[in-house]
Amino acid sequence: MQRLKSAPEAKTTGRPYVGSHDAEKSLAGPFKPSCKHTGVWSAQAVANRFEDAAVTARRLPSANVQGYFNAWPTIVRCQWELLARDERVVCRFPPTPQDVQDMLEVMLWVQWLEVPQRHLVWMRAKRYGWRDICTRFGMCRTTAWQHWQKSLQLIADKLNASRKS
Repeated sequence: MQRLKSAPEAKTTGRPYVGSHDAEKSLAGPFKPSCKHTGVWSAQAVANRFEDAAVTARRLPSANVQGYFNAWPTIVRCQWELLARDERVVCRFPPTPQDVQDMLEVMLWVQWLEVPQRHLVWMRAKRYGWRDICTRFGMCRTTAWQHWQKSLQLIADKLNASRKS
C-alpha cells in the first residue's frame, strides 16, 4: 500500500505524490486505470506500482480450502508450549478496495511479459535480493538488473501507448 506523502517528501523520495481522490475512487469501476498516476509512465513508477501490488497481495486474507475440517479436539497448551510453537499469529490490516483494484490492474500488466520476466519483476517487487535473483536465473547481477529494467520499460511503453490512443 502506498501511503500519502506530502509534496516536499515526494520530491525527495522520487515516488509520485498521491492526493486524496475520494470522489474519483468511488466512480472508478473494476480494471479501470487508477487515478494514482497522471502523466507519462516511467520504469520507476511501474516498479513502485509492482511493489504496492506485492504488499497488497501479502495483506490479503489467506484462502482456505472449502469442505475440509478437522474433527480432532483442540489441544490446550501451556504457556511455555505456546512460546515454542512454529506457527505465528499474524495480524495484518486488510487492504482497502482501492488497493485491491490497483493490484488487479497490475496483474493485468503482468500478462504483457514472458514467464521469466514475470518471475523477475515479482521477485524484485517482493524485495528479494539480487543474489537470490541471480541464483534463480543463472545470470550476473548486472544482466539481471538490465532484464528487470527492460521488463519495466516494456510495461511503461505499453501504458504510455494505451494512454495516447
